[in-house]
Amino acid sequence: MLLLISFRAFAQEESSANEAMGFSRILRDPVAAGKAFTGNASSHNVAWATFMNPSLLVFHNGLADVSGSYQSFSPSGGVSGSAVSAGAGANFGAIGLTAGFVSARYEDDGGFIPSDLQAGGGAAVRLGRSLSIGASFRVLQSQLDTDLKLSATAFTLMATFSSSESFRLSAGLTNAGSLKTDSGSYPLASSAALAAEYDLKLAETTRVSFDADMDYYLSSGCLSAALGAEFALWNMIFVRGGYRLSTGSSPVVPSLYSFGAGFKFWRVRADVAWTSGSPAFSNLLTASLGLSF
Repeated sequence: MLLLISFRAFAQEESSANEAMGFSRILRDPVAAGKAFTGNASSHNVAWATFMNPSLLVFHNGLADVSGSYQSFSPSGGVSGSAVSAGAGANFGAIGLTAGFVSARYEDDGGFIPSDLQAGGGAAVRLGRSLSIGASFRVLQSQLDTDLKLSATAFTLMATFSSSESFRLSAGLTNAGSLKTDSGSYPLASSAALAAEYDLKLAETTRVSFDADMDYYLSSGCLSAALGAEFALWNMIFVRGGYRLSTGSSPVVPSLYSFGAGFKFWRVRADVAWTSGSPAFSNLLTASLGLSF
């Protein structure tokens, strides 16, 4: 049954039988998607902190980010579908708050439309000038058939160290939890996560951000590491790219590459990303529209 869960609810040809509800690891943020799903140490946009690293909320330079996204996927040999998502994050100084949801639907020739739902929130606390901790939860639901509905709760606990405005280092446990069914209990695709970001200011109006993310999946033993970069001009025009390398015969997030771009004017920003490089993540298009305050 786990292969059915992975195939139809994650749009992946095969997935580790040791991990359930792999769809919970797909990021719906085109900024992260454009950098090979890196950004667990990036505080430039905290709208999607519920699904990534909530401890970054208190290092955000602004007050809040709000964003809505649309994601379309048609993997070669897999299940096509789409997802609509929304997220928000706010920094109140010593504390930060975030919330978000994802609703995904998948094609099915049999007439029934399988779907997934994620909804949750989180908070962060600043400990002194350079350290923060954050936690989030998400309720996961997968409707695979008219009489087959599965649910679980995923928890994330992260910490971030920021030595300056240009460097951040984050680590923690992501997506922890288990799926309980009549046939037994199965762990979610949880991982020990480590991430870093460095912002290099080339000129008064030009910045390049470098991201490095690594996840060790606790159940399967798969390792996934990625490098991403973002070039920003006038804090208005953004160009992104990244590459991810994953080990194991059936990693939750496989090896892939991605490109992305964004435009920001006043408080409004628009971003888009395209991901490919593996059958499971080929033709993955993510776009969003958001506000920054």
